[in-house]
Amino acid sequence: MRFFCCIVIAVFSLSLISTGASAHNKGDSDNTVIDTSYGQVEGVAVEGFDVTAWKGMPYAKPPVGHLRWKQPQNPDSWEGVRDGSEYGNRCTQSEDCLYVNVWRPDGDGNSDTSKKGRKIHKSKKSKQGKLPVFFYIHGGSNTGGSGQADWHTTAQEYNAVVVSINYRVGAMGWFSHPALKTGDPMDDSGNFGLLDQVKALQWVQDNIDKFGGDRENVTIVGASAGAQNVSYLMHTHLARNLFHKAIMESNYPGIRPVSAATKSSRQVLYNLMVEDGSASDTAEAKSKADAMSAEAIRDYFYSKPRGDIRGAYGLPPFGWYWGGINWGDFDRNDIDRDNTWAPPPIVQITDNRPEFVYTIGDGYVLPSDLDFADFSAGHGYPKPMVIGTTLNENNAWNAYWPFNYRPWDEAAPQTLEAYIDEAISGGDPYLMGFGDTPEVFMENYNFSTRLIDELDMYLGAQLLARNMAQGKQSPRIYVYRFDFGANPNLDNRIPNEDAWKFYVGAPHTEEYNFFWQRFLGHGPGDSDGSHQYTDENLPGRLALSEAALAYLSDFLHDKKGRIKKQKGLPEWKEWTDKKERFMVFDGDYQSAKLSMNKNDIYRTPQELYDAYLAHPNPFVRDFIAYYVMWSWHYNWYPNASSDPFDTAPGPNDRFDPLDP
Repeated sequence: MRFFCCIVIAVFSLSLISTGASAHNKGDSDNTVIDTSYGQVEGVAVEGFDVTAWKGMPYAKPPVGHLRWKQPQNPDSWEGVRDGSEYGNRCTQSEDCLYVNVWRPDGDGNSDTSKKGRKIHKSKKSKQGKLPVFFYIHGGSNTGGSGQADWHTTAQEYNAVVVSINYRVGAMGWFSHPALKTGDPMDDSGNFGLLDQVKALQWVQDNIDKFGGDRENVTIVGASAGAQNVSYLMHTHLARNLFHKAIMESNYPGIRPVSAATKSSRQVLYNLMVEDGSASDTAEAKSKADAMSAEAIRDYFYSKPRGDIRGAYGLPPFGWYWGGINWGDFDRNDIDRDNTWAPPPIVQITDNRPEFVYTIGDGYVLPSDLDFADFSAGHGYPKPMVIGTTLNENNAWNAYWPFNYRPWDEAAPQTLEAYIDEAISGGDPYLMGFGDTPEVFMENYNFSTRLIDELDMYLGAQLLARNMAQGKQSPRIYVYRFDFGANPNLDNRIPNEDAWKFYVGAPHTEEYNFFWQRFLGHGPGDSDGSHQYTDENLPGRLALSEAALAYLSDFLHDKKGRIKKQKGLPEWKEWTDKKERFMVFDGDYQSAKLSMNKNDIYRTPQELYDAYLAHPNPFVRDFIAYYVMWSWHYNWYPNASSDPFDTAPGPNDRFDPLDP
C-alpha cells in the first residue's frame, strides 16, 4: 500500500527532507562521547543549531546470511570510540542496515536563531530533568524510505531527544513461506521489520538516559507506513512496555492474514524459478516446487540476492512507482480484466504478480483475528494518542496523477481548465473516462476522490479513535484533520492554485513538514523544492507550524499526554465516546486558521459501498474499486463473488493459498 509516500517531490517529504544544515565534529567533549550498551560513540554538533547528533549506531546484528528472515539479534560490541557523524546503510541499499540515530538539544534548548538568522521558537524546559523521547518510524510503504532525515530542528524546537531508525523493508522485512518455518514464533511470524522496531525500542530503554532522554516518557511517531507501524506496535505484547504515547499521521492500519502472505511468497518462489531458468513458466515452477523439500526451498531462497527477490514481485509500467510492488491482491479470478473502460491501473491486474504482504496476523507478534488495527475491547494496548489524516488523503494516489503522468516541470504550470481539457480530449488516458464535458468530468472526479478520501479518513483515524474511546480504560485521544492548501475560500499563494486545489489539495502526509518544524531555518528563496511551498506562503506555513508546536509539545512533554489550552489558539479538545470532534489545521499564505470540528464524522465503509454501487458511471466505479482493493483489500469489483468486506484470500484466488 501507499507507494508514493516517500517520493521527494511536491507533497511527499516524510522520510528524506532536510533543512540543509551540515554537521561538523565537535571534538573531544565529555558530553559528546556516550557509553552505550555495546560501546562508545562520539557525537557531532549540528552547525547553526544547539543540537548534537549521534548517527549510525547499530541496535542489532546485521540480518545477513541465515539471519535473513529471523528476529533481530543483539549487535556485536566494539572497541574504542565509534564515529557518530555518518548514517548507517539504508535498508533499500543493503541488508546490513539496522542502525539508530539520536539528536539531543544542548543546554536548555533555548537557542534564538537558525542558520539563516531567523528568530525561532524558544522551547520549554523539561520539568523532569530528562527530556521526552520522540521515536520516529519512517514511512515509505514498508518497501522504501529510511531513518536518514535530519531531525535537529525537531529536537531543538520541541526540546526533546529525537530517535530515528532504519528497519528492514520490502520482502526482507515481511515475508512468510512455509519452508522458512522453524518453530520459533518470532522467527515464524514474518513480521521482521516490525520486530526490528521492537528491538530499537528495547535499545532506547537500555540507552536513552545516557543521551539525556527519559525512558519513561517515550512517544512513538510515524507518518503513512510509519503510522501503520505505530498502530501495529500498539497491538503487539512485545512492545507493550517499551513506549507510552503515540502519534499517527496519515495512517493505513491494515493487517493481512497468513494465507495472503503464503499465497504471495509462493508466487515469489515461482517467479524466481522462471526468472533464473529453473522453470519455463509458473505451472512448471509450481510442479517443481511441490517436489522440493522444505530445506531445499529454504536454501534456494537464501541463495538469492535481495534485488532478485524484490524483482520477483514484478515492476509496474510506471517508472516513478515507489518500491515497485503491488499492495493489493489482483491476481485472482473474480476481477474483470477485459473492461475497455478501465483506467490504466488495471494493467497491474496481471496473472502471477504477487501482492506485497506486510504486517501479518501471525497470532503471536500480531493478532490473527483482525483485518485492521482495532482498539475496541480486548484488542491492542491503548495509550494516549494523537491521530489524524489530511483532507485529501487519496489525492496522493489518484488525483495527483496529472502532475506525475508527465514530467513535473511540464505538468505543474498548467491551469485547471487545461488539465480538464486534456483529460476529456483523450490526452490523458488515465482520466478521460470521468466525462466528456468539464461539468461531468468535475462531478465524477470529485465523487470518486471524495468517497475514497472518506474511506481513508474513517479507517485511518476516526474508527480507531472511536474504538479506543469506547473502551473501559480510554486514554486521552486527540484527533486532527490537516487542510492547508485545500480550502477554496483561502488564498494560499500556490501557483495555479485552482488546479492544485482540485487535483491535490492537502494530500497524504502533508502535515509532516508542518508538525515537525521542517520549515525552520528556511528563508526567502528557499521553497523546500515543492510546488505548493512558495516564498509568499512561508509566513502562513511557519504560523501553522508554530501552532502545531504549541499543541504537540505539550503532548510530548506531559507523561499523561495532556494538551493544555494554548494562549491565542482554540483549545484542542479530546475525542471521547460522548463527544467526537477533531482539530482542523488550516491557514492562508499569511496566518494559521484552526478550529474544532464536530460535524464531519465520516460515513462507514458500508455506507460508502452503497454510494459506490449506486453511481451510474462504470469507469468511476472501476476507478474506485481499484483503489479500494489496493489500499484496503476490499473487493468491490462488479463481478466479485465474495463478501466485499472480506480481506482474506478465498475460493476465487488462482490457487489455494493454504494448500500445502
